[in-house]
Amino acid sequence: HAHNDKLSFELMIDGVDVIIDPGTFVYTRDPQARNEFRSIRNHNTVMIDKREQKSFHSSNLFLLPDTVYAQAITWKSGEKEDYFCGEHRGYENLADPVTHRRSFLFSKNDGVLTITDFFSGRGAHEGEWNFIFAPSIDPRTAFDSNLLLFSASEAEYSPAYGIRLLTSRLSAIHSFACPFDVKISISTNQHSVLEFS
Repeated sequence: HAHNDKLSFELMIDGVDVIIDPGTFVYTRDPQARNEFRSIRNHNTVMIDKREQKSFHSSNLFLLPDTVYAQAITWKSGEKEDYFCGEHRGYENLADPVTHRRSFLFSKNDGVLTITDFFSGRGAHEGEWNFIFAPSIDPRTAFDSNLLLFSASEAEYSPAYGIRLLTSRLSAIHSFACPFDVKISISTNQHSVLEFS
């Protein structure tokens, strides 16, 4: 697989894809496209200082050494809520190292998924948040954040090998100093999320 997708996720509501993984598109016939589809910017997670979680090797399109050390810290599922927390160390090679910890709290009573991104380390950094949506979903109504201002733009996804189609993404760029945390809330209520474009 060899994608920079640590702490990325997908969201499906009542059998309908909402936030998606963009897929693979191709392997060796187009190295640039291969790396584009496996880049962190094309996954539902955070890029720090415009750097990949792991560096690509131009001579090997399937090599991505495990220098990220991703791990699950907590996973709990209950009657009222589900909770997951994990972290990776893909940015510890920066001049000012950063560890990214992300938690997901799903409240079953109100149908809200709260994502908390926490960055430990030191120094000033720039984060870029990306969320890629299924092509039939209008993403603008479902998101709320205490700090981030999201904007919509075009993205590409590959539903099957060799197929490349347009869809949409929400992105936000925010500068911060470590330690830093930010919350993003996604309503999973069908009336707020599943507005088809």
